[in-house]
Amino acid sequence: MSYPWQTRSAAPATASAAPGTTTAGIAWASRARTRARALALRAPHPELAAVMSLAAVLNLWALARNGWANDYYAAAVRSMSSSWHDFLFASLDKGGVMTVDKPPLALWVQALSVRVFGYHPLSMLVPQALMGVASVALVYDLVRRRFGRVGGFVAGLALALTPITVAISRHDNPDALLVLCCVAALWCTVRAFDAAPNRASTRWLVAAGVCVGLGFETKMLVALVVVPGIAAAWLWIAPAARGRLHALRQLLAGGGAMLLVGGAWPLLVELTPAADRPWISGTSDNSIF
Repeated sequence: MSYPWQTRSAAPATASAAPGTTTAGIAWASRARTRARALALRAPHPELAAVMSLAAVLNLWALARNGWANDYYAAAVRSMSSSWHDFLFASLDKGGVMTVDKPPLALWVQALSVRVFGYHPLSMLVPQALMGVASVALVYDLVRRRFGRVGGFVAGLALALTPITVAISRHDNPDALLVLCCVAALWCTVRAFDAAPNRASTRWLVAAGVCVGLGFETKMLVALVVVPGIAAAWLWIAPAARGRLHALRQLLAGGGAMLLVGGAWPLLVELTPAADRPWISGTSDNSIF
């Protein structure tokens, strides 16, 4: 039962306290979510360790039996590991006569490994296997952020057990690095969604663009397969925070990073006089473009 004097005295107090209480409640809830997310990230994830261990076993077990795998790329790695000029231009032969038929990023990784550990099949193949393990870890984490640890585990397990994923992770073709770059681009996009509407979301989109650009430097246009999905998802969801125009500007920033990174090596090759570099494999006019 309420009385008139109680109603008159309580109402102003409630009205005056409501704004402060609401603001404080929102701030407290935001801090609580941040703390919970930080604790979740620091908490041990045995399922992640398990799926990464499984991927490592599948990718590394008896890896030496694959020998030199693709002899074409193995020969290129040998020449690239013996000369920085051949390394830069991805020369197929030690004389620097012709490049390989792909951009050089995956071969750069293998050539650097050979420089450190010597020219041996495992020097080329182990980095490929570890790229496969890294892709599984990133798939786990990007799915976990949206669907929880069980969802992340199932996604990581599916990638780790896919036969073609295991096959490319045990080979010296550039596909293992291509998959890693594409998965990393999607992971950065999910992080951008987590950071929105803060300024950090733009940085994560730029990082996604960098990853796609690195994928282009690995196997050319096939790396762009993830771009339409990233752009569509961002324009669909992100405008709820700061508007469609702002979301479009963020996408353009990511696209600029993609073009800058993806075009760096082709531009270098194009600007280098033809007499100072190998012939571009697969072309009739010796033009990288």
